[in-house]
Amino acid sequence: MAEDIQVEKLLEDLGLYLEQESKARPEQLLTFDNPHSCEHCRDDFLQIVEKPAGIRCYQCAWSGVGMTMSPENRSCGGCGKLYENDVQRGYSAALKSGLGNAVAAARSGCLLYAHLLASLDPIDRLVRNLEKHCSGNGDTVKSLLGIATFRLFGASRSKEGVPARFVFGAHLRTGSYELPLYSLELDAWAMPGDGASKLIESRPYECDVNSNASWDFARRCLDTCRANHVRCRERLTDTKLMKLQQAGKGIGSERISLDSIPSRLLDVEGGTGGRVKLVKFDTLSSSEQEILCSSGFAALSYCWGGQQSLTLTRSQSQHLYGGFSPSELPKTIQDAVRVIQEIGLRYLWVDALCIQQDSDQDKAAEISRMETYYGSATVTICAAAASTAEQGFLFRRKSHPFAIGPFRLALRNKNGTDEGSIYLVKESEAPPEPTTTRGWTMQESFLSRRILIYSEKQLYWTCTTSTCGCGGDLISMVERVSGNHRPLVQYIQPIGDLVMLPTTNQWTYILTNYTTRHISVPSDKLLAISALISHIWEVSEERKEKPAYIAGLFVNLANGISLLDQLRWNVLDPSKSHRATVYRAPTWSWAAIEGSILNPVSEDDRLVARQPDEAVIHSYSVDLVHPNLPFGSVSGAHMVIEAKKRRLCECINVPGLPLVVRPSSRRSFSNENPGIDLLPDTEEDARTMREVIQSKCASGDEVFLLLLRASGGLVVSPTASGDMVRIGVFKIHEKGLDESNRGIVFKNCISVSMRLV
Repeated sequence: MAEDIQVEKLLEDLGLYLEQESKARPEQLLTFDNPHSCEHCRDDFLQIVEKPAGIRCYQCAWSGVGMTMSPENRSCGGCGKLYENDVQRGYSAALKSGLGNAVAAARSGCLLYAHLLASLDPIDRLVRNLEKHCSGNGDTVKSLLGIATFRLFGASRSKEGVPARFVFGAHLRTGSYELPLYSLELDAWAMPGDGASKLIESRPYECDVNSNASWDFARRCLDTCRANHVRCRERLTDTKLMKLQQAGKGIGSERISLDSIPSRLLDVEGGTGGRVKLVKFDTLSSSEQEILCSSGFAALSYCWGGQQSLTLTRSQSQHLYGGFSPSELPKTIQDAVRVIQEIGLRYLWVDALCIQQDSDQDKAAEISRMETYYGSATVTICAAAASTAEQGFLFRRKSHPFAIGPFRLALRNKNGTDEGSIYLVKESEAPPEPTTTRGWTMQESFLSRRILIYSEKQLYWTCTTSTCGCGGDLISMVERVSGNHRPLVQYIQPIGDLVMLPTTNQWTYILTNYTTRHISVPSDKLLAISALISHIWEVSEERKEKPAYIAGLFVNLANGISLLDQLRWNVLDPSKSHRATVYRAPTWSWAAIEGSILNPVSEDDRLVARQPDEAVIHSYSVDLVHPNLPFGSVSGAHMVIEAKKRRLCECINVPGLPLVVRPSSRRSFSNENPGIDLLPDTEEDARTMREVIQSKCASGDEVFLLLLRASGGLVVSPTASGDMVRIGVFKIHEKGLDESNRGIVFKNCISVSMRLV
């Protein structure tokens, strides 16, 4: 009886705390210099358990251009190498305080227990979960709550003795039952020099990107990659060097081919205190060209942020070729000059100074080679934290507060011996880097094979083979394991990160992010991603696929997903999108819209692939602005399509299928309720659709539905000339509909040909 009263009191206290006090607790600013550790949690510790584990190396998972393979045949069959010394290391801690003491500790100011309690479900849901577990096994909710404690657990793989990142989760443990606390996930960090640093990879960030530690990090990463990473030596579509290495043959020193060197480069040999000059590659002597091919060059990826103070134009060319002071350069480019001198390079490619800005002919010629320039550069310097060319990026970063922690706990090995202290933290969500909000910079990073990323937090390295930071949760330059494509800086990564994906999925990943970015010159929408499309096309052809590309629509025809599916993209939020004021693409291309786009089709979309085509594209035509840029800007395009067509107002009273104009694609469309969802491209299109529905066609607007597949198609409107323009898409949900009414929307409709522009 006394025990029951205690548990009732526990439930009352816990419920009160979860409902009121957990939300009102004061937040404290914690740092590694001032971590949380108090009388309630300082005696808690983490215990280590180790066991051997095998894992495939990155190259063994690679086949040609990363062609996906069946799970039972992931190895390339070349080296068959497994890392014999891999260690699967587990960490766990059974915290000493039960639920009652945890509430008391939290009320006394223990932030660790406060966060653990805050991650619990509401008390009624917690009791229901425990009741489900108790059913039929003899336990009671009261007995389980009376012995409940928290348990922390984590696991990581250590490759060849190098400590690895790991993440802690938490459970509420009661007897043999463990209830996961999904909302609480913590990283474990260690301080340099502490005993735990031998086992824990993560370190505090190096906020000074101009420190000796940062320069040493940059040089070490570049030198290691150039010497050891065969995958970073060649294009994704080439495997000659990898096969030589697997055969035990030497691969020699890295050398860039003559035809991959940019037409112009900045020669910075004069140093930050001397002079720099623009040089033409074809005017260099043969010995100078050979030195350049052997030593390499760097490329800069950065935000212009408006017109720059110094660019290559007809009037400035003589000055630039004659040599000038580095102080004349915008600060971001000055900092890039400093970087390449510190890492031992002499030449730098910068678009503003190496492409003649007042020559459309030179722009077209150089932009057509951007894939080669960034793909061949020895390293790309990404000025991620600089929003303008005048800002620079070698400034000291501000420390970012953690969302949770740090909490300091003792770490003990499997024998119970103290191994030092670890710090449990949850990082705050970082704002996007300035370069990840700009259109042109996307292909610059994806096309690069090696990138030094000067981010808002610190300096990072990423290449086709590995990724690491000067501080943070991954500081060792270890080879990626197969299937691991987690970028340390979101959307700043080489295309090799995606190489194991089907090309259609690669395109979906790229398009979804690209359409969130800003283009300073709206007409560059297709041009700013043309080099990346060219690369994906090349990979697709190398895989013996059937790529097709029409004014922004990319598809692999070999996988059963047709161009009709690529027409079914939809706008994420019509209220935040609008059509380009100057023509840059046909209405059926996502490039005609300024706003975030969702591409609904990937090679994983088996349902769509099983549905037969309900329409036929008879022909299409695209007028290119520059004939030598097949993936670039267009001045006009149309396609002739044959499809079943029905007026929107005739669909208003279709039995069992209500019409709904959806305000946003963010909402999850449930197939449980039958209906027709209309997804407009812009707010103006949404108004047009609503007016047609509300007035039952009395508004005078003609709007039609074109069926592409059984699940939906395009919403179009005629022009004065009789052509059709797209204003949205529609989706038909027939699940739960009476069998006699299925397919009723387009029943008795005949297919007609029309021209979409």
